[in-house]
Amino acid sequence: MESKMSSSRSYPMETYDCDQLPLSELSSTLGTYLSKYYGSCEVSVVDCPDLSKEPFNLAGSGLGGKTAIADIGGVPYMMPMPIDPKPIYSFVHLGQKMGFDEAHLMGAACVPFLLTGAIAEFMPNILYKTDSKSGQTHVTHGSYYSQMISDNKYLMRPLASDCTNILANVFISENKPSKVIKIVARKRIDKRGESLTVAIRDILREVYPDKYISMGGLFLVRQGKIYIHVMPNDFSKTPCDTAEKADEWLHFFEASAPIVGLTTLHSKDPGFNLRDEHTHCIGKGEGGHYHHDTTPDTIEYEAYLNVAQKIVRVDQPFHGNELLKVKSKSTH
Repeated sequence: MESKMSSSRSYPMETYDCDQLPLSELSSTLGTYLSKYYGSCEVSVVDCPDLSKEPFNLAGSGLGGKTAIADIGGVPYMMPMPIDPKPIYSFVHLGQKMGFDEAHLMGAACVPFLLTGAIAEFMPNILYKTDSKSGQTHVTHGSYYSQMISDNKYLMRPLASDCTNILANVFISENKPSKVIKIVARKRIDKRGESLTVAIRDILREVYPDKYISMGGLFLVRQGKIYIHVMPNDFSKTPCDTAEKADEWLHFFEASAPIVGLTTLHSKDPGFNLRDEHTHCIGKGEGGHYHHDTTPDTIEYEAYLNVAQKIVRVDQPFHGNELLKVKSKSTH
């Protein structure tokens, strides 16, 4: 299937080269420190499994080759009030501008609501390849979005679009086989209720305060439940100018294993006003923005992560992402 929609506007792009630490060193560091968060934790460097197979079922099979994280737009285009004209971005167009003739893109985003008719949580999961002779681009779509249909119910639907509105955070690779960091973490003992991805981000910040380390990939929740939110299907009519107001605007749910989280995270911001962690999940009829688990005694994660070689900041807002610190309403 060819990409049918390209970006309708020009946008600035800035690039930053991340620090590259050996996977073996990162694996050892995460293994040591994640043991403070989980009763059982095993971290190793392995060959990336075929992510297109069960239980992951992603559009691409790998996380290797050239890698990058694209941080596109941002929450300031949505909060405290939406800004017009609403940005439209094509993942395929962006990937090609970044030098990826073939790429697997996955992560967290706002749905292209000009196509769906409503805003929603978007889980982009796209594989594309551009034919060097014909110039045609073939796109494999595995994306989903979760949209509210009533005050207490949402539906998760597939979406064959390579576009997004407002914001996105995606890990991009050439879809090649590679070594990756594998994390198996069970039974959360951290009483603060940190998510797995925030724990990884915080460990990297603590151990490598002067390094710019960015990572992306996925985790599978094998057992237990997680806490997610889904945006309403329209922007707030009043300003979401505090975390509490943003919290009231969102809808919160539990989602059960098995469920796959698509994630990006950064240990340090080079001045790009980055979203320092963002994860959306795809399950069996359940999915949305990941916060943390709700079943510490039974939770089990299996994660596969690779390092990003660079950050590409697209259409950076002038203002910050402070309102992103949503205080979810669940108890930890």
